[in-house]
Amino acid sequence: MWKASRAVECKFDVIVAVGGDGTLNNVARYVNQSESALGIVPMGSGNGFERELGISMDIKKSLQTINKWNTINCDTGTVNDPFFINLMGVVFDAHVTGLFASSKTRGLKTYARISLKEFLKY
Repeated sequence: MWKASRAVECKFDVIVAVGGDGTLNNVARYVNQSESALGIVPMGSGNGFERELGISMDIKKSLQTINKWNTINCDTGTVNDPFFINLMGVVFDAHVTGLFASSKTRGLKTYARISLKEFLKY
């Protein structure tokens, strides 16, 4: 398996992240500020960034989009050094996201259940 940092060093035209928002964020940190384009194949439980961009959740269609070289520029950011793309959570959102990341189940129902439970305790 190639690492994104190595693919950037090799100056690949496109580096594809296959996964969800976390995978995308991890790959994007290396592609950011490089000449490579970032391709996205959504395979996560939420795929929030991918949905916002209108990328198809169908693997074949998302690969077709990459092959068409349909690119856009997007903003990225850093806070106290950690890199992020799409969004960043603080305080309550970060707390819920941390619990969700360690949850045995994924998806909107799990995220909503954790959010409500924690909101009532917060």
